[in-house]
Amino acid sequence: AGSIIEIAPGRYSGGAGMANVHGRQDAPIVIGGADPRNPPVFEGTGEGLKISSSSYIKLRNIVFRGYQVNGINIDDGGDVRKPSHHIILENIRIEDIGPHGIHNALKMSGVDHFIVRKMHFEGWGGAGIDLVGCHNGVIESSRFLYKQGFRTANSIQIKGGSRSILVQNNLFVNSGTRIVQI
Repeated sequence: AGSIIEIAPGRYSGGAGMANVHGRQDAPIVIGGADPRNPPVFEGTGEGLKISSSSYIKLRNIVFRGYQVNGINIDDGGDVRKPSHHIILENIRIEDIGPHGIHNALKMSGVDHFIVRKMHFEGWGGAGIDLVGCHNGVIESSRFLYKQGFRTANSIQIKGGSRSILVQNNLFVNSGTRIVQI
């Protein structure tokens, strides 16, 4: 709890993951680019970042590009009684995910008390953001942009028992058959 992990600018290949990692309300774990003007770029196949059964995590100032499955995937580790919670994603770019099929830029399943803010989504197969069983969240001040060659089915999809999700002040540019699907 309270750790700050700064990632140097540069290109990184492959994906990363963490499970059962917990900060505290007064001491979240912060992971982000050391230089917000020159964020680290993660590129690869599979998933860019997988977070399971974790809490009080803040991610910021990172780029995820070119993953075939999901850009970022956050979930409850398969135990709906123990959701990931208090997750903040801010100033992250997720682009070129898929390009076809149900491959999401940001997938969240079983996540409570979250904020998705100042994100940039460009080119995905399924949804820019796909929520299943998520509660008490905010998606704001983000950009969802269509990119040639990508399916771009939905910008934001809120489903599967999700509730109390506020979507506000976002920009959508040709970004899906359904911009917000509930």
